[in-house]
Amino acid sequence: TVDDAEPADIRMVTAMQASIEMRFDDDASTLSLVPAGGYLDVVSSEAEEIHVIFPDGRLGWLKNDEAFTSHWRDRETIAVVAKLFLGVPYFWGGKTSYGLDCSGYVQLVHKLCGISIPRDSVEQHDQGMRLSTDHRDARAGDLLFFSETGKRISHVGMSLGDGLILHSRGMVTLNSLCPEHPHFRPALRDTFVEVK
Repeated sequence: TVDDAEPADIRMVTAMQASIEMRFDDDASTLSLVPAGGYLDVVSSEAEEIHVIFPDGRLGWLKNDEAFTSHWRDRETIAVVAKLFLGVPYFWGGKTSYGLDCSGYVQLVHKLCGISIPRDSVEQHDQGMRLSTDHRDARAGDLLFFSETGKRISHVGMSLGDGLILHSRGMVTLNSLCPEHPHFRPALRDTFVEVK
């Protein structure tokens, strides 16, 4: 620790998992692993590395390209960020790259793109602007909402357009609501409510 180190900036981890290193002379060891979406207090930044400080005063280093201050909000970039999490396991209540539930996944993707949305799928649905009740109208980045009981929203996913959806069920996976597509899942089509 360094007593006079003060945060100069805050950055968000955008890598799936950033490794923060401690350094002693020529030796380095892992201090902590921080998942995508985690915030770090930055003491200084160099061309290739960022010097960060933890709340307990420990200092560490990470690669500059693993945490950013700028955000992207266009549909194509949101879709690219969403694809980074393919294969991440489902974890109820999860909202990190270690495990994601459906609404945690959607929230994290938006967070990484600089957009704040609620945590729960019901709240995401209630806050969203209704676009269509036909899934074929969804464009990349739109949210698709589902109800297994026909009453309350119980699932959310992100459209890639053309009937494709990225969502966390079992793991973050790619499915389709279109019968002619090889990744078609009838349960998704049958429980679909609307695009927001």
